Amino acid sequence: MAQLSDKTRAERLLQARERDGYTLLEFWRTNRQAYLLTFLCYGIPLLASALTHFWTVFGTLAGLLVGTLLRDRDWIRQIKRDRAFTEKIIDWEKVQQIASDAPIADPSKA
Repeated sequence: MAQLSDKTRAERLLQARERDGYTLLEFWRTNRQAYLLTFLCYGIPLLASALTHFWTVFGTLAGLLVGTLLRDRDWIRQIKRDRAFTEKIIDWEKVQQIASDAPIADPSKA
């Protein structure tokens, strides 16, 4: 999967700030390709194990898939808990400059 540019990351940060953080649905939409790949990698073996009555394999794979989704849900919850601290430490002026492709002054060259 392609790496995100700094501009795209900055735009997403600003959007999350406007909406007062990320939502789980937003996170899933943003990572659509990764979830599609995840569901394909789990879905095909899940279907095959169900059709062949390998319930132990089915249960294991279903548990892994549910665990993956719960991990991401908890990750979003943690981001929401840390939101106030994140607001304090991020230099939003720099984020806006990056999002608008404006040059950022390098403090080491001043």
